[in-house]
Amino acid sequence: DDYFHSLLLDEPLVLDEVEEVQSAPVLQLQRQPLSVPEVVVAPYLESDPRLAQLGELLAQVGQVQFENDAFQGPVSPANTRKMELMADAYATYLDAHKKGLNFNADRINKAVEVAHLVGDCAVDNDGHHGTPQQRARAASWGAALAKKNGNTVLATKQLERLFLQALPGILNG
Repeated sequence: DDYFHSLLLDEPLVLDEVEEVQSAPVLQLQRQPLSVPEVVVAPYLESDPRLAQLGELLAQVGQVQFENDAFQGPVSPANTRKMELMADAYATYLDAHKKGLNFNADRINKAVEVAHLVGDCAVDNDGHHGTPQQRARAASWGAALAKKNGNTVLATKQLERLFLQALPGILNG
């Protein structure tokens, strides 16, 4: 420890005694040819033809939020959080819906996990997007709503109204 600590100091550490170190035998290593098996892995979602449809739907969600005056009020942590949690809910609604990406339970769980991972705890920051728990609850809520409604696609105003009713529970657990 003292030796490594002395490397950080300006003056060298002087050892009282010099220990004789026996040299270890030298091994000659030779490179072996590297054989890598040919593995073909299907991309996770990149090849899914519904991905373009999802991107278009999410762009429409943002446009609809704007047109429906969902962005009301001044910039604040609460307003930003509300909009971001709404986006999480809408995204998993589209992920889980039969007429959307129709994700299976495993993929829905992964989407909820991702929402949880990108949460933040800067609750007083104007850019606050929701805590990990809030984002996971919003994503779970959206997926559950999609599965509950089967083939019926809710109108965006109705989806927004239902989300705003569910928001206190999403925020507080």
